[in-house]
Amino acid sequence: MGSGYSGHRCLLDFHKWKHKLPFIVETQTSPDLDLRRRPTQTRALATFDLVLNTTGNLLEANGFDSLTTNLISAESGVSVRAIYRYFPNKHAIVSELARRMADQWRDTLAEVGSLDDPSQPWREVWCAYIDTFVHAVQRTPGGQAVLLAMRSDPDLRRIDDEANQRYVSAIATELESRSKTLGSEESEQVATVLMRSTAAVQDDAFEASGPRAQQLIQLLKTMQLDLLAHYLD
Repeated sequence: MGSGYSGHRCLLDFHKWKHKLPFIVETQTSPDLDLRRRPTQTRALATFDLVLNTTGNLLEANGFDSLTTNLISAESGVSVRAIYRYFPNKHAIVSELARRMADQWRDTLAEVGSLDDPSQPWREVWCAYIDTFVHAVQRTPGGQAVLLAMRSDPDLRRIDDEANQRYVSAIATELESRSKTLGSEESEQVATVLMRSTAAVQDDAFEASGPRAQQLIQLLKTMQLDLLAHYLD
């Protein structure tokens, strides 16, 4: 023990570097993301929606880390007890809000058209997919903040990954139907690249503004159209 390197110092160094050690497993329990109950009565539905809408506004203003059920209660006028009647924690509130938004955006995208329709120019359809999604998120109060929260929090990320996988599967099916060369496995790979690149670039575009945001989206479309041309032309 002549080095003077104390056990306390070792503990501090362990906590400093443990995130870089792949064999260290965290034992913290993940939060419950399931609803405790879903309202059916008109008044309860209005309270439920008020909590979700308030959460979206607070995420937009303050971000996920600052969000608490007490803050949601104070801003919405819904008691904490009433919030906990439906949601076990803030993670479950944001998760439900994200699911609701995803359903709305999916319905909006369905109106654009489909890649597997040979009568529709695929370039126009794909560009419309991207533009429609970006505009839908921007028009939704709290939409951009919810997407960023879903990708930045590890527990919420699992829900986001599940939603993205549904998009990937749908796109892969359309690509396989439209292309003369793509099989199911490669269609899934191409769709995965499209989805992941879209999410990454759109996140940057949402945080940017003005011409830079528009330029990022245009570059995204140019890159993805070049990729799709290999399989759909």
